[in-house]
Amino acid sequence: MRIVHLLVLSVFCTAMGGEVCGASASPPSSVSNVANLEIVGVIDQQTTLAVLTIVSSFPRVLNVVIDSPGGDMDAANIIVRGFKALTDSGSRINCLVTGKAMSAAFFILQACSVRIAYSHAELMIHEPSMMYAGKTPVIMPLKALRGFVRELGNDSEKIADVVAPRMKMSFEAFHKKLDDGDWTMTPAEAIINHALDRITN
Repeated sequence: MRIVHLLVLSVFCTAMGGEVCGASASPPSSVSNVANLEIVGVIDQQTTLAVLTIVSSFPRVLNVVIDSPGGDMDAANIIVRGFKALTDSGSRINCLVTGKAMSAAFFILQACSVRIAYSHAELMIHEPSMMYAGKTPVIMPLKALRGFVRELGNDSEKIADVVAPRMKMSFEAFHKKLDDGDWTMTPAEAIINHALDRITN
């Protein structure tokens, strides 16, 4: 994640109909200013620190460009909580998907006040999962496995708490849909499913 380049900011302003043009491409110096961010690539703790640096300045408007395949759920959850603190204070978060908003990035997208995507964007949400990438087998006792399952369950509820209401779904219907595996959407399908507010070119 990095401060949005001026070219990207110009594209974002066009997508928003000019309503945020003229915004500074740096963190705001006061709550009356506009801040601009990119969340690009895999979401991790470094992403979280960079995002919270901007969020902690409580901009009046935060413009976020998203192009991410997802990443760490804990990092994404912290970002979502930061976004909620902003919106609860009366700020607006405009998010534009220029490439991908998948997994944890889709979760973050649903925490935005306004959700926009390019017509070629890719969107996907699924239940949280864990992967062991080691070269040697690991024997794990039942107690540890239960802990992992409990953690995944908690993450699943955190996702549902944010995503299901934005998509106008009951928690039961949302979880049932994700039981089928990855839920991939085109931007047009995302509009129908209330996962986007607008498509731009």
